Amino acid sequence: MTPLLLALALVTQSTDIEREAAAGILRQIDSLEARLKPTENAQRLASRNDPARDRVLARVATVWNSELQGVSDWIGHHPEVGWHEFQAVDTLTTLLRTYGFQIDTGVAGMPTAFVARWTSPAGAGGPTLGLIAEYDALRGTQGDFHGDQHNAQSPVAFAAARALIEYMRDARVPGRVIIYGTPAEEVDPPAKTILWKAGVFKGADILVRSHSSTEARRDRPGFGVCCLNIDAVKYTFTGRPAHQLTAWNGRNALEAAVQFYSAVDHLRSTWRPDHRVQGVIPEGGIAPNVVPDHTVVDYFIRFPDEVYL
Repeated sequence: MTPLLLALALVTQSTDIEREAAAGILRQIDSLEARLKPTENAQRLASRNDPARDRVLARVATVWNSELQGVSDWIGHHPEVGWHEFQAVDTLTTLLRTYGFQIDTGVAGMPTAFVARWTSPAGAGGPTLGLIAEYDALRGTQGDFHGDQHNAQSPVAFAAARALIEYMRDARVPGRVIIYGTPAEEVDPPAKTILWKAGVFKGADILVRSHSSTEARRDRPGFGVCCLNIDAVKYTFTGRPAHQLTAWNGRNALEAAVQFYSAVDHLRSTWRPDHRVQGVIPEGGIAPNVVPDHTVVDYFIRFPDEVYL
């Protein structure tokens, strides 16, 4: 019964107007999913017995256990928030140089973005694999911390790259491996969008990004939670200051911010399960004896398509 009830809930939250407005975007999503669906040949390759592939996978596990889990732990114990990941980038690029990668840093005008390139001794005539690496930490009231496994993302990508380039070198397989160091995933502006607009990803035949999770699931058919859009929005409220003993002479911007925050919170029961809204009030006034004249409510809004937002 549970899947049926969930399906009914999703249907009841969709109006005819909304479905009509979203039709174009849904067709684009369906078309993209069809193109991304594994072909019969890909499924055959994945399911067949392949000793070479199995050796590469076993080598990935060995490299992780012997070398890169320690790197993950080190980054985890030295957290740096977005746009300030200098220690992480120095550690990661130094390691990649020992693997034989050529490094470009400060890519697209971002000091903590990098691109690492490796070309097979057999030549660059084969496919080019792009691996996305993240390494920024979360912001916390007691200091920066890694709570979204970004400390592990780069080492996981490096383990895969190390095992693959060893195989390509030994088996004389042509091709390239490119690792894209992408900073500041947890804050705005979106670094990957900046890299994409700068043409940094051009030349890669496929881009792969991994992300750790505490569970294996998909909230809905299709892309699932992996591909929700996100808007980072700040709402500013402006009032008029006054001493609290004569508060009637002021205009309380904090009261407006709190009412706005509460109103948004009261809407949660009407949102679809694949919609996320998280907010804080980072600026709520200066002193309790002064009517706040400036407040800010900061939201991350995640949604499956722009029409629904």
